[in-house]
Amino acid sequence: MTRGSVFRRTALTGALGLAVVAALAAPAAQAAPSAAAPAAATADVQSVALAKALGAKSVGSYVDSAGKLVVNVTDQASAAAVRASGATPKLVAHSAAQLAGVQASFLKAPAVVGSAWGIDPVSNQVVLSLPAGAKGAAVTALKAAAARAGSAARVETLSTPVTHLISGGDAT
Repeated sequence: MTRGSVFRRTALTGALGLAVVAALAAPAAQAAPSAAAPAAATADVQSVALAKALGAKSVGSYVDSAGKLVVNVTDQASAAAVRASGATPKLVAHSAAQLAGVQASFLKAPAVVGSAWGIDPVSNQVVLSLPAGAKGAAVTALKAAAARAGSAARVETLSTPVTHLISGGDAT
């Protein structure tokens, strides 16, 4: 190695090190918090407090399009408590235990690759999502479990095939 190449290599390494330190030390660019952020945080805290207070009579909650906290309940007394807290009560047909039972019935059925389910608090249903083109005995068994649940379950078919690959912005 010549003396000039050692100097260049040392200078490049030093410059690279300074660039890394500057990138790590610089404050991250952040967007200003939206006005809805404090309201959403407040709704989250209020939702947790109401769920604890109502116990099994609370069946989930969500923030509606107007930004109001809506709490699903199973009886009028719980609805009055929700109303007194400043949130909007919604009387629903299915209890948390019923919806959990529907989910448990899906777990007993054979697995279907790409299937998923979860509780939709807006509709007060367990939503079963099946991949496009899914066929076979396992799919039939899952659909039968959903049918047995009646109005407590809804089956949706995904519009695109399931893939394990994502690209920029797909993982939202």
